[in-house]
Amino acid sequence: MSKKHSFIKKSLHVILWMIFALLIFLISITVLIQIPAIQTKLVHSAASFVSNKTHTKVDIRKLRISFPKSVVIEGLFLEDLKKDTLLYAGELKINIALFDLLYKRINILSFSLENVNLNLNRSTSDSLFNFNFLITAFSDTSNQSKVDTTSEPAWTFSIGQVNMSDIRFHYNDAYGGMNLSTTLKNLKLHVDGIDLEKSIFLVDELLVESLDVQVQIMESSQPAKSNSTGILPLISANYVQIVNSTLDYGHSTNNQTIKADINQFELKKGAVDLQKQLVSLDQLSLLKSELQFNTSDQKSSPDTIAPLPDASEKGDWKITANSINLDNNSLAYHKGDKTATTNAFDADHLDYQHVTLVAKDVAYSSDTILASIKKFSAVDEDQFSIVQFETDFSMDQHSITADQLKLKTTNTSIDADLAIQYTSLNSLKDSFPFMVLNVNLKNVRFKNSDILYFSPQLIELPFFNDPAITTTISGIVTGAVNDLSGKNLVISTGNHTLLQTDFNITGLPDLQTAHYDFPNLNIISGRKDIEMIAGSSIPNNMELPENIELQIDFNGRLKEFESTISMGSSFGAANIFATID
Repeated sequence: MSKKHSFIKKSLHVILWMIFALLIFLISITVLIQIPAIQTKLVHSAASFVSNKTHTKVDIRKLRISFPKSVVIEGLFLEDLKKDTLLYAGELKINIALFDLLYKRINILSFSLENVNLNLNRSTSDSLFNFNFLITAFSDTSNQSKVDTTSEPAWTFSIGQVNMSDIRFHYNDAYGGMNLSTTLKNLKLHVDGIDLEKSIFLVDELLVESLDVQVQIMESSQPAKSNSTGILPLISANYVQIVNSTLDYGHSTNNQTIKADINQFELKKGAVDLQKQLVSLDQLSLLKSELQFNTSDQKSSPDTIAPLPDASEKGDWKITANSINLDNNSLAYHKGDKTATTNAFDADHLDYQHVTLVAKDVAYSSDTILASIKKFSAVDEDQFSIVQFETDFSMDQHSITADQLKLKTTNTSIDADLAIQYTSLNSLKDSFPFMVLNVNLKNVRFKNSDILYFSPQLIELPFFNDPAITTTISGIVTGAVNDLSGKNLVISTGNHTLLQTDFNITGLPDLQTAHYDFPNLNIISGRKDIEMIAGSSIPNNMELPENIELQIDFNGRLKEFESTISMGSSFGAANIFATID
């Protein structure tokens, strides 16, 4: 028994001495590696090893390691095989849980980069990038037996905080057809979680300052790739802010450019699921920024046309936003091959300044659009101003609704409720007679100048010869196009022309065969207004009264009707009953 106790006692002593020796060894390594001379030796050895392996210049000015988690590298320089700068990093700091590596966990607590210059490129005739020599130098080309790793736990990855400042990145991919140049002043990123296996990236906060991105898409020498079957990522963020940043994107094969000068962009609680094609935003705002999109109908030459996407892959994106706020922005759209017109609306050349928008409950999908526009205003390059625009708008496969529509320009105001129902947009032309209208014109007022701005050709009509004429309309119109009813329709225009009526019209849109019923049509007008409306169609030998008032009961078609007319004018009064069979 005593021998057994003695053996156990000696064994414990040996184990304790081994543990003690291991601790002393680790402590010694930890202490020694803090000594600048030791760190300098490690730096030179590492740089020489990589340089000899790659036959390129590698330099590290300083290395600091603080166990158990901090590593700092200063003055890292690496050149490519052409002796051009591949990478320069003024300072790289990484705070990593080193002991987690023993359990296949890469846990980066913080990571920062300062004063970085990274240059990646490949030529039109070479599919390999300029960093491929690193992969070749450190690849093990010896024959190795395959190890079954299916039963082993997968590596996990997490990162907490990322800081970047003074970053320069140039990516010139002549083979793939992309040239990208980026400079960045400051970036701060706080990550909530990452699941690489499920492609989930959860961001708490992203702050970007002075980011300049220039992208040029060109002809590609790269063979078309088959569509990936991997899981597309889901990215969410609690808060994103981008300030004082620019984007310049050009697509030479599609003749498209996008320019963005972002003064301040903010996003609160947003998520993008590329796999499910879902975008959800809580609050999005853009302040004092400029966006411009240029395109052209001109076709690229056959040898520069980029591969077209598979038509079978029809997108069905669903986008929702609780709140969108645009404040004093500039938005522009131009078709470069279309000549711009002046002093008239030009759909091919739109340039709006002071764009302000407040929208709530916005939703978009392939078959539905919803938005509650609380505020919108803008001024175009011809100084045509939209002073106010508000409405609760909805559009789906069978209807368009604009409730509580309020629109004001300098010379026009609209207060109305509009609703249209139809079988489908695709068959709207064929089913137009059956389209149902529900229009409540509470108060509509417009000047001819505004109508002429959107339809300059109307200047040929006598009524539009005077751009200062103002017209007001109110009333209710309901029913299908082929069975329309109107109540309390009131139109006022010219000097003192006034029209009041109810009506029912069946058979539209064929004007000749339609049946018209105007039971109480009242018209007040005068010579000046009649000449303004009818123009040269009035015979020169016809004398018109200075004032005229008509009460009309009309029933029938344009060429087959009965009508009773009571007329009073400065010439006298008359009662007329007319029938055309």
